[in-house]
Amino acid sequence: MEILYAEEGNGFVGLSFDEGLQVWIMHNELKAWSVSEFKRYIEVFKQIRMTLRERGIYEVYGLVSDQKALKFNKMFGAIPTGEVATTEDGKFNIITRLEV
Repeated sequence: MEILYAEEGNGFVGLSFDEGLQVWIMHNELKAWSVSEFKRYIEVFKQIRMTLRERGIYEVYGLVSDQKALKFNKMFGAIPTGEVATTEDGKFNIITRLEV
């Protein structure tokens, strides 16, 4: 996984390419949360989107495990695809898509 953005002690945003599905997957784990952090994250995601477009990447997919994570992803423009993926331990994840 390529790390696109990281903050020590807070988390990261990463990107990987799934060879089997032939799609880009965005990974994020950001722990700090408040209105001011949200505004800052918006700016971070603007920069990430610009970087991805410069690389010719116009859509990324993600997996979300719960409603809280889904809400977080939706705030940044990702939408549920209506599909789910099953993890190796049998849990369901919602597949999201973000147009960059």
